[in-house]
Amino acid sequence: MSSFETIGPTTITTNVSVIKISPDGDFIAIGGTRNNVEIHERVDNVWVKLYDFDCPEGMEDSAVIDIIWHPWLRHDLIIAEENGVLHVASFRDQDGPNYGLVKSLNVIDVSPIYDAADWQCAVLNDDATELTGSSGNDIHTYREPFSVVHDDLPFSVYTPLPKRFAAEEDEEQVVNLWYLNTSHIVVVYPLGIASVSTVSKELIWDIPVHAGRSIFSAAISPAKDVIVAINVHREAEIYSLDNQSYVRKVETSVGLFRPVKSAIFYTDNCLALAYAEEVGFKIIPNLNALHSYDLLLARSKGRHFPPASSLIVYDSALMCGVGKIIVGKPGHGGPLTNIILVTPRLEANISDTDTDESESTPAIQISKWISLTPPMIIVSFMGLIAALVIRRNTVPAPPDTTSVASAFSPTFIRRLVRNFV
Repeated sequence: MSSFETIGPTTITTNVSVIKISPDGDFIAIGGTRNNVEIHERVDNVWVKLYDFDCPEGMEDSAVIDIIWHPWLRHDLIIAEENGVLHVASFRDQDGPNYGLVKSLNVIDVSPIYDAADWQCAVLNDDATELTGSSGNDIHTYREPFSVVHDDLPFSVYTPLPKRFAAEEDEEQVVNLWYLNTSHIVVVYPLGIASVSTVSKELIWDIPVHAGRSIFSAAISPAKDVIVAINVHREAEIYSLDNQSYVRKVETSVGLFRPVKSAIFYTDNCLALAYAEEVGFKIIPNLNALHSYDLLLARSKGRHFPPASSLIVYDSALMCGVGKIIVGKPGHGGPLTNIILVTPRLEANISDTDTDESESTPAIQISKWISLTPPMIIVSFMGLIAALVIRRNTVPAPPDTTSVASAFSPTFIRRLVRNFV
């Protein structure tokens, strides 16, 4: 059964702007639009708020636009504000007056270089030696973000965008970006996917995208070998980073098409596609297998979500080896009670029904699409019958012909076919 956990209630009374799960899955950081960040930790199987960001005086009114966890120092993170300030913060020290607080250890002011309000897609490499983000067409790389002392200017700005990838001049070009290794990133543009060196600032390879299938949202697999992109037609498409090529559409293989707005991996090969006009996902438990099921949240007691609303998808992570997705429900109780941690099941049966315990008796509608098409069933059936006929014609009949006729009776064949299918 799919499971659902409520995160909170939170103490953030303003709108939630960002939620990020720590790499080890032990903490959830929730950021608000008034520079408030709180960190929740699981205690006795319940998520509890244990730490609050101790915002420096004079910076209380700036919204948190991103939270970037350190790859292996589990209590360290970077809190990015829209005013151009990045806080290198930690809640490792919990002695005395620091108890329950996330302290700002160092401030990186990048506002003279670019407008941080437009900064997005910030990521750390696996060594935590580079922090890279984007603003418009520009890529920004900050070296040694967790170091207090720098011998030279740690910030570099470059624009590796191939001209053929450009859309409208006034549009923001970078859709998303990730590190492939310590010094190479992959950048998704509306009209292409490009690999760039953060050292030489040069383009390494690229995958052009046709203008009729331009990309507005994308997700990368944890193994960093596949990107699933959502195009302007609200379709999901697979691109191989190993082969630097387009692979196929997702919808052509896993059932009827409904518009989707974003994709997110919750394990190496498990994908969730968030519907654009429904409060739920199309869950694909195995990207290499041609099957999926719908996971839709429905409210109870005659109440309904706003028309054409959808989930707010924040983040995903492995927790104790299980893939989970953290989402926000639309139009439901403000930011205090609408944050849900979803654990999709690996498979689903048509008759199954799940219950979301985060809300009083809502229905979770599950339907499954099977890709075993009628031609495949017919071929399988014909192959079985042919095998039975060959066996009957090549194996000498035993003296008791009655038992042979009984063994190959229509009832027996039907049972074999039923078990096979």
